[in-house]
Amino acid sequence: MSVVNKKVLALNSAWLPVDIITVRDAFRLVCKENAKILETSNESYMLHGLQSWIDIHMTDSYSTINTVSLEIAVPEVVVMTHYDEVPRQSIVFSKENLLIRDHYRCVYCQIDLTLDTMTIDHVIPSCKGGGTSWENCVTSCSDCNREKAHHLPSGRFKLKNKPKEPTAVGVLYNINKKFDDKDIPESWKKFLFRK
Repeated sequence: MSVVNKKVLALNSAWLPVDIITVRDAFRLVCKENAKILETSNESYMLHGLQSWIDIHMTDSYSTINTVSLEIAVPEVVVMTHYDEVPRQSIVFSKENLLIRDHYRCVYCQIDLTLDTMTIDHVIPSCKGGGTSWENCVTSCSDCNREKAHHLPSGRFKLKNKPKEPTAVGVLYNINKKFDDKDIPESWKKFLFRK
């Protein structure tokens, strides 16, 4: 992958994740003074405009991009200077998003699940009027789903938390879907809510 197409985490001015953009787009935002580059190589979290970023030459801990006359460190995180909103993207109800919401676990026995091993359990069974919605569906292993069958939650199948529609920013769901923990840059993890 070309360096200009590497992914950069974009934060709003409150330092909440709002998008994943390319290095090319990150530099465009910084050049237009719509964003600053966040130095993530230490705990001080310094913000830089383009010139101060070039001046500090942090090429030893960052990958670099070459121009005709310079070698510039590639940012991993940018902070928008004028954008303080959190995009309220609605999160589509899907098997994959349900799995993310329920932290990749069966809500009954807490066994780890994948898209291939999970089933969707209707808390109030369909045959008793329960619909397919965020508020009535949970992830379940096939054994628990089979054992609970068409019964209402009780005993070991009683839910600890009432299922609800996720309220997290849609970009967090997209990051969860696109990246495994091992693939997320260390500098992003401070800003993401992970399973």
